[in-house]
Amino acid sequence: MEEITAKGIKVLPQSLNEAIDALEKNSVICNGLGPDLAREFIRLKRMEWTEYSRHVSEWESKRYLEFF
Repeated sequence: MEEITAKGIKVLPQSLNEAIDALEKNSVICNGLGPDLAREFIRLKRMEWTEYSRHVSEWESKRYLEFF
């Protein structure tokens, strides 16, 4: 990993939330989409992330319900 960062290569976002944050900071993409479309897209993706975060996956159910 250090070798990659030493070359100036950044790690891609590891979640939708991180990707939205990166998009929000990227003026080239946001300007290309236009301010209204960019703002609406980001708003919808934040709603999607919230919905996803509230979901309990099958893996989580199997993993954690066995403790109870």
